[in-house]
Amino acid sequence: MEALRKMLGVEKWFVTGGSWGTTLSLAYGEAYPNSCLGFLLRGVFLGTQEEIRWFFKGMDLFFPQAHADFVEWIPEAEREDILAAYEKKLFSDDSASRMDAACRWLKYSEACSLLRHDPELVEEAAKNDAVAYGTGRLDAFYFRNNMFLKAGQLLENMTRIAHLPLMIVQGGHDVIAPPKAAYRVHESWPGSVLHIVPDAGHSPSEPGMRAKIIESLEYFKRERKFDAATLQASGPV
Repeated sequence: MEALRKMLGVEKWFVTGGSWGTTLSLAYGEAYPNSCLGFLLRGVFLGTQEEIRWFFKGMDLFFPQAHADFVEWIPEAEREDILAAYEKKLFSDDSASRMDAACRWLKYSEACSLLRHDPELVEEAAKNDAVAYGTGRLDAFYFRNNMFLKAGQLLENMTRIAHLPLMIVQGGHDVIAPPKAAYRVHESWPGSVLHIVPDAGHSPSEPGMRAKIIESLEYFKRERKFDAATLQASGPV
């Protein structure tokens, strides 16, 4: 991201991110605070072991059918470590097996991201082979490597960027990235603003989430005087 900023000739930019993008946004900001104007984060994920375990052994409390579909495809003898079992498939030499595992991974994520479950949207998302392939393999790779973060790193280094403006948009019923992480960031960042959207899960496409994200961007344009060019240069989304 820093190499891209320099290549584009952007002096400073406004950083936005959703889900894994919040992890990356915070890590980037803490590494390059002088390159950032502020942050808008949606569905905060701090990349902790607690959150990663929740993905595999917690979300079934709310989405038992989606979890069963995700797990029961794995041989029973391998179900003690679902991540390892999926890794074996996602990085196998068999292209069909890789694709099958990636589609199942994406379906699980998509099914658990919506407050109002929509099977058609889940199936439609899984038809995009490039997205499914990239999502499954990258998720598994980063989960296995603890997101390439030290334990507690993002919260410990928050003071490097806490002088900058931050707005968080968090689904009140987000199961993939539960609100606890958003509260932890908010509490560690004086002056930050936390918007809990009561009728939303994890997906940014839900009406309440989309409206609050747009409202937040408009606030930064109006009150912080960030122009359209600055906001268009923001990332990662």
